Amino acid sequence: MCVVLTAKLALRPHIKPLLNGLILLATHSSLVEGGRKLAQVPTWIIEIFRAIDRYGGINSKSVRRMVHSDASDHLKERQLGLAASNKMSTIKPLVLGMNWMEEAEWRQLAVPFMLIHGDSDTVTPAAGVTSLREWCRNFLVGAHIIPGAGHTVMLEKSHEVNKLIEEFLDKQHLL
Repeated sequence: MCVVLTAKLALRPHIKPLLNGLILLATHSSLVEGGRKLAQVPTWIIEIFRAIDRYGGINSKSVRRMVHSDASDHLKERQLGLAASNKMSTIKPLVLGMNWMEEAEWRQLAVPFMLIHGDSDTVTPAAGVTSLREWCRNFLVGAHIIPGAGHTVMLEKSHEVNKLIEEFLDKQHLL
């Protein structure tokens, strides 16, 4: 959702001229159909399943969905805490109310940008950026799949991600 918000802001007439580049992490071209269906389930039912999903602590399905199995226990603990603190009563209206990007909008991103994804991201699988690569090929500077990382690629592989960001900024003459 954060990536869509960033891209939407990048299209605003008063912001667009100020941008020299975008770096999008763990993105997907649009809301997957499963998200729409899940959003129709009563919140209290989802919260019960989310609690069950967190069973097993740092080795729970909830944590494994977000971070790679090789992530540090510290990062897994942080993810578990985040999963417990995020309430569906907040997330659900965001998902349903979000004005997701369509192909025509993605094609309007006329600024150099780079995609970074974890190879084990099950929330927004790396395969989902295929359409983005096509739609935005004129401005796509790089699309990188980081091995051994999940949805939180920037936390799991910060050195690799930071290096890619630095290279992008240098290539765009922004350093």
